[in-house]
Amino acid sequence: MNDLITWVPSAAEIQQLRERLADCGEVMPFSEDIQFAAKIASLGMQRETGTLNDEMARFLFDANSGQVINRDSLRADLVMYRGAVGVRVWSLATNRIEIRCPGIRPLLHPRFSVDGQGEIHQLVIFPESVYQFLATQGVEPVIVKSWAQNTIFGGFHPSTNFYQTNMWELSNNDTRRFSRLVAARQVPFLGTHDFVAHIAGTDGSRWEKLQERGNVVRDILDKYFETIQNPSITSLVLPYVAGVLLDDLAQPPSYDDETRSIPLDLVCAELAKGSIDPRERRVLTKFPEHYEKLIDLARFKGVGDVRRLASGYVRTMVEELLGFSVLIK
Repeated sequence: MNDLITWVPSAAEIQQLRERLADCGEVMPFSEDIQFAAKIASLGMQRETGTLNDEMARFLFDANSGQVINRDSLRADLVMYRGAVGVRVWSLATNRIEIRCPGIRPLLHPRFSVDGQGEIHQLVIFPESVYQFLATQGVEPVIVKSWAQNTIFGGFHPSTNFYQTNMWELSNNDTRRFSRLVAARQVPFLGTHDFVAHIAGTDGSRWEKLQERGNVVRDILDKYFETIQNPSITSLVLPYVAGVLLDDLAQPPSYDDETRSIPLDLVCAELAKGSIDPRERRVLTKFPEHYEKLIDLARFKGVGDVRRLASGYVRTMVEELLGFSVLIK
C-alpha cells in the first residue's frame, strides 16, 4: 500500500477513542500506545483546521500571491499510510503553499506534501514521525487526558475559541500540570497550537534551562497549594500568569527569552512569599487589569522596558487581586 488512504472514523470508532482516553492516566506518553496517541493528535489537528482555533493557519501563505491563505479555504482529513494515522491539510484557494513558520517543513511527509517541482501543495503530517523527531531532541510528546476531553471530545465547535483566558483554565490550575510536563521534558500534542508553537523547531539542547524553570515553577506551586483542596479563583490568577509565561518560554522562538523569564521570576517570587494567601476564602469580582498589561509587556516590548516596568506591573496586579476580591470571614 503505497498511497494515502482517507480515513473517516465512524461514530462507533470515535466513541471507542473516547472510552480508551477515559481509561488512560492523566498524562499518557506516545510511547505507551503510539497508534492511539497518533489518532488523538491527528483528530485534534483535523478538527481545528480552518476554525478560530487553527493556530497553523496564520503561517500558511499562497505562494502565488504572497498573501496569507484565507482560513475558510483550508480543509483537513484524516489519512492512513502503511498503518500509520495522520492528517492532511490543503487549501481550496491554492495548490502552492508557502509555510512561514520555521520547523514545520521538516515534519511534513515529503512524498505526499511536496510536488515534483519542490512546491508544497498540501501538508501531510504523521504524529508517529513527529514522535521520532522529538525523540532525537530528548523530548517526549504526550496526551493529556483532561485537555483532550475538554477540547477534542468536549463538544468541539468550530466557532468557539478555546485558546483564550477562561475560567476552565483558571479553575483547573493547569499551570501545575504544565510545569510538571516541562520538568519532565514532555510536550502535549493535541492540536495545532502544540504542533506549531511547541513542537516545530524543537531544540533539545536548549531544553536544559527550560526544564530547570519547569522544576522551579512546579516546586513553588506544590508548596503554595500544599494543604489547599479547593483554592479560590483569586489565588489561582498568579499561577495562571506563571503558566502563560512558562508556555511562552516553552516555544522555540522564545527559548531563554528575558522578556518572558523576568516577569515569570517576579510572579514566582510573589507566589513563594504568599502575597495572595491561598488559604483565604476570597471572591474575585474583577479580573486584574495588569494581567494583560504584563503579558503584552512580555510579548511585545524590549528587554529594557521589561526590566523597567515588570516589577511594578506585578506588584500592581497583586494589589488589584486583593482590591478586586472580597474576603469571606
